[in-house]
Amino acid sequence: MRCLRAVTVGSQTQVGNLTAGAPLPVEAVQANHLALATRNANNLRFGYDVEASVRFVLKHTLPLRGRVLDIGTGKGRFVIPLARHLSKVTTVDISAREQRMARLEATHAGVADRIDFVLADAGALPWPAGSFDAVTSWNVFHHLDDPERVFNELVRVLKPGGKLVLADFSPAGFRIIDTIHAAEGRRHPHPPSRFSHWCAGLRQRGFVVNRFVSCHQEMLVARCPRHGTPEYGQPCPHADTSNHSRTIPSALQFRPIHQRSCTVAAWLPRSISLRPAAFFPRASVSNIN
Repeated sequence: MRCLRAVTVGSQTQVGNLTAGAPLPVEAVQANHLALATRNANNLRFGYDVEASVRFVLKHTLPLRGRVLDIGTGKGRFVIPLARHLSKVTTVDISAREQRMARLEATHAGVADRIDFVLADAGALPWPAGSFDAVTSWNVFHHLDDPERVFNELVRVLKPGGKLVLADFSPAGFRIIDTIHAAEGRRHPHPPSRFSHWCAGLRQRGFVVNRFVSCHQEMLVARCPRHGTPEYGQPCPHADTSNHSRTIPSALQFRPIHQRSCTVAAWLPRSISLRPAAFFPRASVSNIN
């Protein structure tokens, strides 16, 4: 699991042993790209198509405008395709090693100048509230020790009217990833999904939320109300709290979704009971490790 620890963000972002803006060795760029391509090919052999996953998430993410923050750089598998559609994107990770690989791959893809790499704790982001027009995260939250803390930070730095995009493995995706890691003698973090929990809380704060499942991913796309959001633990002043439960709109009662070669049938319960007086009630599990 990824630890949440503070990392000083200096005037010059350090990426592994490389300083942002410094020239990268061609041999290192090529070797890194080959390693990532080999890994992607191995994932595909087990049934997980990384490129199809990213295309699916981008389809429901774009367009994005203004200042964009990506949480969890990793090896750059999402932020690099995202950068092709933007003039600039800021990406955050706590791992200098991961960001080094991402910057090498961004150089190979020709988009390194569009990405600002920042080493920082996603649970204590170094920006004031309302700093970004959009915040994205792809296949990160299952790694986190404290996903609620990070989620609240993402909402905090989002501007009124901004867009929040969260994507992680679907149950089918986790089964494939578990199989891949087991074949390598490793274990992969597989905590319970919190998407229903977060969708409910966001709606109570006045967000317009859509949820999608396909290509071994599940994701939510939420639009922050233009009047901003209430403090943590308080319902949105425009939310209907007259009843003790609400029914999820029919648009969120999913049917099978088809995305090229990926087909995943997903359904949600036709009603989910929400407690309007609380924003995000604490999870029923005490440890997601």
